[in-house]
Amino acid sequence: MQIQENSHVSFHYELTIEGGDFRETSHDAEPMEYIHGHGMIIHGLEEALTGHKVGDKLQVQVAPEDGYGEWDEALIQAVPREAFEDAGEITIGMRFQAQTPFGMQAVTIVEIGDEEVKLDANHAFAGKTLNFDVELSTVRPATDDEIAALQSDAEGGCCGGGSCGGEGHDHDHEHGEGGCCGGHGDEGHEHGKDKEGGCCGGGNGGCGCGH
Repeated sequence: MQIQENSHVSFHYELTIEGGDFRETSHDAEPMEYIHGHGMIIHGLEEALTGHKVGDKLQVQVAPEDGYGEWDEALIQAVPREAFEDAGEITIGMRFQAQTPFGMQAVTIVEIGDEEVKLDANHAFAGKTLNFDVELSTVRPATDDEIAALQSDAEGGCCGGGSCGGEGHDHDHEHGEGGCCGGHGDEGHEHGKDKEGGCCGGGNGGCGCGH
């Protein structure tokens, strides 16, 4: 069976970043699972997998516009230092869920001043070219229940559905920066639930979320 819309797909992958030393792999753990055609993984990777079948191995290069978008200076925001009074000690690199002009987003502290703190709502992989080595494990039609559950989760809000970023999806992340094909792992401090990435997260916000 070839991958098409509403196919349930599982695959192993290795992800590297063009020009960097980041490496992430699912090998020696459970494969990544998703339902094709629902934005559960980034667009460039999903498009490349269309038409492939079990056992296929392929190398996929995903440009920023088909991955996490270009780095956007408009997503750097300065907020008053007193906004962090209840957060305890803050350091550069700490991550928060914060209300931005684009809605709730995961943000990273990039600069701390006496009066202001600068936050970056860009995805860590914004502006970066992603290189995937993929091996397809299973391809089958998704069940009606799986599709219904996915649609129900999607109605509940951004990043609601599927295995992208879901709990219990334990991969071997060799460097702490990412989580499952472009998400974020446990590096540094995180406050609130990080919806930005996880498991090949589609769109600029992971799992189909946009800015």
